Amino acid sequence: EGRENQIRKEGEVGGRLRWNGQTWRVGKAFIGERVALRPAAEADTYDVYWSRIRIARIELQTRTVITGKRIT
Repeated sequence: EGRENQIRKEGEVGGRLRWNGQTWRVGKAFIGERVALRPAAEADTYDVYWSRIRIARIELQTRTVITGKRIT
């Protein structure tokens, strides 16, 4: 994958996003909304944005999604 922004539309089932061959859960509040995936400073890590607000972080190596107040 390149290191550019990628825009995806949130899935209709349970706030899941299909990207990079996997399904990632980023929140039911964003069902039907467009979100952007932007490379983070750390390798294999992407931040998920809704508008200008970071709503999640995807860590490819551990295959985890960090949401809410746990995002640093």
